[in-house]
Amino acid sequence: EIQPFDCGYNVQARKRQSQYFYLGSSLHEHSQMRYWFVAVFSFSLFAGYGQNADLDGSRIKQAESLEERCFHFFTTSQIDSLAHEQKELSNVISDLKNPRLIALSEFYLAQTFSTGDSVQFFKLSKDAMTNATNVKCQECVALNYLGLGSKYQKLQHYSAAVSNLHLGIESVEGDGGRRMTLIKGMLYTTLSASYHQLGKLSEALQYGLDAMRIAESLNDTSLKQKVYANLSGVYGELSSPNNKLGTDEDRVRYKSLAKKYMLSAYESSLLQSNKRLSGDAAYHLGLFYNEDNILDSSTLYLNKAIAIGSKTDYYELL
Repeated sequence: EIQPFDCGYNVQARKRQSQYFYLGSSLHEHSQMRYWFVAVFSFSLFAGYGQNADLDGSRIKQAESLEERCFHFFTTSQIDSLAHEQKELSNVISDLKNPRLIALSEFYLAQTFSTGDSVQFFKLSKDAMTNATNVKCQECVALNYLGLGSKYQKLQHYSAAVSNLHLGIESVEGDGGRRMTLIKGMLYTTLSASYHQLGKLSEALQYGLDAMRIAESLNDTSLKQKVYANLSGVYGELSSPNNKLGTDEDRVRYKSLAKKYMLSAYESSLLQSNKRLSGDAAYHLGLFYNEDNILDSSTLYLNKAIAIGSKTDYYELL
């Protein structure tokens, strides 16, 4: 039998339990809301971060695509196109923290002055080389040395060209990637041409043949046409009786090789639509055939050279 006191106590206890229940329920709901708010806020932050990351990733892909185009225009000596693409690349990477792309963009900017203002070229090249060295971009360092060597060659400072090109070759040793191998081939053929101008024909031939092996292994048309034209010049020099190198039989063989490589340069330049090089090659083929008294072939190639000179701004060819 339940006593009234017990009954009263139980009633009060139940009231207190009920109060505790409602209080606990309220606290539980409040806690749930707080966790829900934190979860939603955290998700929003994460989603925002993900969107930013996706945006940065998309822009990096765009920048890498532009950089590839810049590299193509540099290796094919299309400076006007390089200037346009470099400007686009610079805009895309303006707030991206990508040391490699920034260093490459600075290199390409310097190259846009490679056929013009020498003061501006060397100033920009110095800045580009400093940055490339600081960020330890081996490829960027090699390209800067290649650019400097090529510029010194244009200025007919061949000893300075040789020094920079050798430093470029040292910077790519040990890297077997296709792109670095292509850069090495360009360094070799430019070095060969510089040695040729210095009259060091053995070195010119050695680096020219090294460049040819790279160009043919990569099957790169742009590099092949430069390599073949350069080798033709070296073999043409070796075939001259004035240098007194080798026997008469050697000189006949060298002359044949000079003609062979010039024809290869001409054919490669047609595939690449390189009017300047195809005009040069046609002109020299005309001279080769004239020396051999094959006048029909000589006239054919000289007329091709004249036609190219007439349709372009390459007036020296005319």
